[in-house]
Amino acid sequence: MYQQIVSLCQQIGFVPKVTQEATLMLTILSLVAGGLGISLLPANVQTIERKGVVYRRIQEQTPMLKIVAAWRSDNLSTVLSEFLAACRLIQ
Repeated sequence: MYQQIVSLCQQIGFVPKVTQEATLMLTILSLVAGGLGISLLPANVQTIERKGVVYRRIQEQTPMLKIVAAWRSDNLSTVLSEFLAACRLIQ
């Protein structure tokens, strides 16, 4: 996904200068709050209120990401079964 984001930035005329990276949402928000840049995040992160952080929706059409689920073939969990049924509904 990193390369896809960099490619989209290049298409509109700039190359991001990445100086710090993080994977945990709270860490990312802390870096933004501390003035260390910006981040592209899923919309549901907006529910996390953080002093010094402003959320803005991207106006242009954003690319859809394909995701997959993986599980052990011998897992007979009811929760897993219900989760997989919900995933099939989303398609």
